[in-house]
Amino acid sequence: DGAIIIPETIGGKKVSKIGYGAFRGDAYKYALKITSLTIGDNIEVQAWAFLFMSNLETVSFGNNCSFYVYENAYNPFSSCPSLKSIEFGDNCVISKKVIGYLSSLEKVSFGKGTTLGEEAFYDCDSLRKVTIGDGATINQYAFNGCDGSFEIEIGNDAAVKKYAFRGCNGVTKIVIGDNSTFEIWSFYRCSNLKEAVIGNSARIISETFRESSIEKVTVGDDAVIDAKAFYDCPSIAELICSGEALIKDNFADKYTPNVKISRSSSRF
Repeated sequence: DGAIIIPETIGGKKVSKIGYGAFRGDAYKYALKITSLTIGDNIEVQAWAFLFMSNLETVSFGNNCSFYVYENAYNPFSSCPSLKSIEFGDNCVISKKVIGYLSSLEKVSFGKGTTLGEEAFYDCDSLRKVTIGDGATINQYAFNGCDGSFEIEIGNDAAVKKYAFRGCNGVTKIVIGDNSTFEIWSFYRCSNLKEAVIGNSARIISETFRESSIEKVTVGDDAVIDAKAFYDCPSIAELICSGEALIKDNFADKYTPNVKISRSSSRF
């Protein structure tokens, strides 16, 4: 039926990795018949693993998956033109340049404890929805060159690093849970980002959203917003925050000339 399951053990032996070119469609004709892959826990995926699987539509990974892609190698999903959805379990590590040039990829979801490396995703222009569980770490250029139109939802306790979404011109809305931290320039020059909803106890430091096209921001209780958090964001028109949020002095100045600040009892 085109659905393949790769379990954690086969014949009593542990499956630890899916090796280089294991399912190459141009080398193994059976791979061209596969439309769905389900992969067990604690498995490493190497470069070219699913190369030229032209009919592969969905992939589901278990917990603690990881990837090994060496310098100048093709990523595991290269030339998979039908791939629409990838689901990752908890504590997966998506290293540098693992998922790229997937013109049909629309939906990606991650469990808890995800780590997205530098350029983990790149040039995936059909993305519509990205969901990331609690405790995520999102490193620089994590969605570089993803220029379609999509929303990102991130759970609680996220660590959004410097330049995390730089080069990501497709994101239009981002929703982030409680206790999140942001480094400088996290959303630098996100040219289509219009709205951000950020949970309780966030710290939005200086220049977090620098030169982005953000228009509306909603933050929860006990948030701290630095004066230049929206440095050079002339499009921002509305900041809605709870009565307990701290907005640093001189927030509304020449950097955000049109912003209207309002307070509510709940971010919803």
